[in-house]
Amino acid sequence: RGTIASSSYYDGTYTWWYINWDNGYSGYSVDAYLEPVPTLTVTSPNGGENWTAGSTHTVTWTASGDASAINYQLVEYSTDGGSTFTTVSSALTPSTRSYSWTLPSGISSTQAKVRLSAMDVYTYILARDTSDGNFTIGTVTETISTPGSISGEPNPIQGTTYSYTVG
Repeated sequence: RGTIASSSYYDGTYTWWYINWDNGYSGYSVDAYLEPVPTLTVTSPNGGENWTAGSTHTVTWTASGDASAINYQLVEYSTDGGSTFTTVSSALTPSTRSYSWTLPSGISSTQAKVRLSAMDVYTYILARDTSDGNFTIGTVTETISTPGSISGEPNPIQGTTYSYTVG
């Protein structure tokens, strides 16, 4: 990716896809295919949220600039502060700005992040953004008190408190 800084029609930020250095008779020349790039911004989750494993939440983002080259978008998540990511969405249309995500059961992290990537028709990444801060994915713990006799397995004892972790 490079920036062309001049007072020409081509000012702005572009992705440089092809550069051909030609050591021809007249010296060096550069041929480049320039593609305008959009800017993506993850708006939720963007840090500080507390989500529960197995629950469903909406991931949202904005896009600005020239989005005409976007072929599809992907949503990914990380549980290690952004060191590794797992894709959770299928290819989303270029105009999509939200994704309903059911978090996997059994995951837990205080360093979760979401990343969004905009891809072109050649599967090159045009733009990408990640949550600004970590959010938490936790499990639910419920406490059940037995005020009277309850039948079942295992056989609970009247007046005893049991804790169960769900998720």
